[in-house]
Amino acid sequence: VDLLVRILEKAEGDEELCRACFDLLTEYIEVGKLITDISSKSKIYMAKYLTCFKEYFERNVHAEELVSVMIHNNLPVVLLLEFKEKTFIDDIVNLFLKTKSKKLLKIFENLCVCCDRVMPGIQKHLMECLLQRGQDVFHQLTSESMQSESDEMLQFLTKFCSAGNSATLEARGLVDCETLLNFLQNDTAPFQFKAHCLGLLSAMLVETEECDVLEE
Repeated sequence: VDLLVRILEKAEGDEELCRACFDLLTEYIEVGKLITDISSKSKIYMAKYLTCFKEYFERNVHAEELVSVMIHNNLPVVLLLEFKEKTFIDDIVNLFLKTKSKKLLKIFENLCVCCDRVMPGIQKHLMECLLQRGQDVFHQLTSESMQSESDEMLQFLTKFCSAGNSATLEARGLVDCETLLNFLQNDTAPFQFKAHCLGLLSAMLVETEECDVLEE
């Protein structure tokens, strides 16, 4: 791991070399899943390089994919980010609002729910950042998701909204319900994608009696 990071630092922007390093690091974690202890220890050790890896986002070298895999079901690292390294989360939010990159949604998704455990502190922090500055971005991406039948946005919002805490209610401000309902009325839309839309609408009603979204 240390050797690959040193190679990255000396790659001087060579995309092919950087991509090869990130792909190997990701594969190292994926293969390690066959041996749980190795995978967990590898992800925890790599966490010290999260800030370094973040610098390679939006350079098409698969850095986002590596960080997403590192955070997935990695409770020690997620807790570290929640209580001590929120600037890392803030940086990703700022980058998302600037680039609208759907690759970052998977990172948000893995931060919000880890090991089947809802992370309310992170959810609340994300809501404060995204609702204040990114509502229009989410509405735009939801609309684009409907048109392209791409479900990254739906998956993130579904996991976020299904938590059933205070942030869940606030998350409704990020969901363009009119676009979802219009899509459901499209007779030619794929059934599987319609199912994802219905899943999101169902998640929005978890532990709440406010059902006006479905009255239309």
